[in-house]
Amino acid sequence: MTVSHRPPDDQRRVISFRSRTGNEPWVTTKKLAEHLDVSERTIQRWTAEGMPCLRSRRTLRYQVSACLAWLREIEA
Repeated sequence: MTVSHRPPDDQRRVISFRSRTGNEPWVTTKKLAEHLDVSERTIQRWTAEGMPCLRSRRTLRYQVSACLAWLREIEA
């Protein structure tokens, strides 16, 4: 009998890092796009325009609160 120690898929997509803003999870491009109800391509475009993210090797992670603050700032 094999016992898997892997969490369910939805729990593996969120990574928590200690940060200055507390312990807010870092989410993938896909999860952020779902949260904001936009396409992943829109998230990629906003990232190129300066939306805050964490770049780790070839992956990008986002904190929703930082992204929302950035969106409010560019709309003003």
